Amino acid sequence: MYGDPAAIQTRGNVNHLLSFNSRDLAELFKKEFLLMRGDGQGDAKDSLFGLAKNVPGIQTAKVGSTRIEVLFGPHAKRQKMNGLQFIAKQIEASKQNIALFIFSSQGLVDKLREQVQSGVKIRLIADAGFASRSYSEVLDLLAVELPDHH
Repeated sequence: MYGDPAAIQTRGNVNHLLSFNSRDLAELFKKEFLLMRGDGQGDAKDSLFGLAKNVPGIQTAKVGSTRIEVLFGPHAKRQKMNGLQFIAKQIEASKQNIALFIFSSQGLVDKLREQVQSGVKIRLIADAGFASRSYSEVLDLLAVELPDHH
């Protein structure tokens, strides 16, 4: 989704925008974007998108005094630590609360349900437009079941 808060005519939302002041994190994103872009408009066919990338796996960066883990996708599901497995691992390790953005994985819903049953509090940011889509798991988290005709 794309949305520009300064341009009302753009579609999408901007509730996915985060801002960090970290040279380490900026360097990880720079390397990722250069990998995807290749030589840009040049003649070389070296732009790597999707599963064509050789994904380095989980990387770390410092944001202030906090060490964070970064995992750029996409990954093949058979890959040892794909994005969904990484998120599931983080959910399983949570003891007090979980805050997350919208997603579309039944497996993650199942992990979240287990955590709620053990007393972990869940907070989710979701917009109504996404929540009602057939592939969204937002309604499932709210215990609202709708048939998926896809």
